[in-house]
Amino acid sequence: MITEPEIGLSVCMAASNGQDYVTGQIGSILQQVSPKDELVVVDDTSTDGTADVVRGINDPCIVLMPSRDNQGYVTRFEKPITASRNEYIMLSDKDDIWLQGRVDRLIKSLQDKCFAASNFTVFVGTANKLQEVPLRERDSRRWIAAIFAMWIGCRPYYGWSPTFTGT
Repeated sequence: MITEPEIGLSVCMAASNGQDYVTGQIGSILQQVSPKDELVVVDDTSTDGTADVVRGINDPCIVLMPSRDNQGYVTRFEKPITASRNEYIMLSDKDDIWLQGRVDRLIKSLQDKCFAASNFTVFVGTANKLQEVPLRERDSRRWIAAIFAMWIGCRPYYGWSPTFTGT
């Protein structure tokens, strides 16, 4: 039986050997979600205790999906997206920190769009030239040019930054 998605948020997080980062990442997400939302974490055969750290957080919003075999980067996101139950879906890597207001801003932008992406900041190390190029709102109206610019490598696009609605 297929059920309609609930109005709410499913954050789909890919994790592989991220025990040093995952606590901060999950904390920054849980501060912005409600009890009806979920955080679906796929642990892709971590050898460093990532799954134990996630289990130790013990929050009812967290759904942990450990993998026995390394599924690779694409499946790490496909699995939680397929398992998610809410209308809005956001992607996250194991080492992102979500700034306050991110969830509200992205959900608001989806009221008249079916896809949104956000910029980011590199906190550790130095950003490369492509990472320093911010996404611009005007590019959303020029989507063919934006896709072409991403394809040839002069505009950034990161797989974990989008938010979309399942309807």
